[in-house]
Amino acid sequence: MADARGAEVDVLRSVVADRDDLMATLRCYLGNARNRRQTAADLHIHANTVDYRLRQVGRLTGLDPVRDDQLPRIVAALVAFDAQRSTTVHPADVA
Repeated sequence: MADARGAEVDVLRSVVADRDDLMATLRCYLGNARNRRQTAADLHIHANTVDYRLRQVGRLTGLDPVRDDQLPRIVAALVAFDAQRSTTVHPADVA
């Protein structure tokens, strides 16, 4: 199970490496029960931009946030990613 969690975290790491906007869009989209119009309003962007960003998440991770069958894996990846980030000690926090 630890290997699966690591794989899920790696999937999301590929998104957030250089694209905080994609992670923010994904989190907002999921937080809005996958309502793209509400996500667009919350992020102050056009709904087409939400669609584009979600396609980019799918392209980069292989997980399509619009597909129901992939939702559990995406949520698991977010939970594992957050758990790993909360236990990681950053050098700036040590000083």
